[in-house]
Amino acid sequence: MGMFSNMILYGFIPGLFGGFALFLYALKSSLYKNNKLFRKALIELIGASITASFISLFFVNSEFLVAISFTIGLSWSGIIMIVRKKVTKLIDTIICEKLANDE
Repeated sequence: MGMFSNMILYGFIPGLFGGFALFLYALKSSLYKNNKLFRKALIELIGASITASFISLFFVNSEFLVAISFTIGLSWSGIIMIVRKKVTKLIDTIICEKLANDE
């Protein structure tokens, strides 16, 4: 197989499933507070699969390539969830301070 097909088979798809696994966990745990699930899913799944496909190129000769790609996708989704929580908390704090100053 060519390098591009290997990148898709062993990097993109396992990374996609890694991101999907953590997205489903967050969905089941009710970590998402609004209804913009489609946008969040796109960011987590596409980002996870693209990141995994490029980073997994460093591990082409590894026998654990699929597991590494899955873990990279899982990690990407986790990082996005952490960043999303921090930004939401920051925005909530700014809004609360603004409302307190307006009174």
